[in-house]
Amino acid sequence: MKRSLLTLVLVSIALPAAALSPKERAVINKELLKLTPETRAEQRCDEHASGIVGREHKGFKPDRTVAYAFADVKVKGMEVDAPGAALRSNGEWYRLTFHCRTSPDGLAIESFDYALGDKVPRAQWHDHSLFD
Repeated sequence: MKRSLLTLVLVSIALPAAALSPKERAVINKELLKLTPETRAEQRCDEHASGIVGREHKGFKPDRTVAYAFADVKVKGMEVDAPGAALRSNGEWYRLTFHCRTSPDGLAIESFDYALGDKVPRAQWHDHSLFD
């Protein structure tokens, strides 16, 4: 079964890179290279956040990360600081902070540190652009 580009991007957010075929990963990387270096780094770091939380936290199934939900993202070169990120898992949003460094082309993660925080009350979702 062939996957559409949109499906590949959505799948790549939720699954580790190993879950995609080399051809699928190549398609995603080709699309990422069309972005500015800063946007590319932020997208890869968001994707990595979802993947690592899903692997390291039992019961979590992240499907979306919003790096700018509670604070501005700082991108300097290929380093991304997201002190006010949010991550959606199982229909709920959680606070997240992360620091990420990508390779010079912005496609590979070189380092990633994060802290998963508390659940975000539903009453705060709208104010922080967090949706179902």
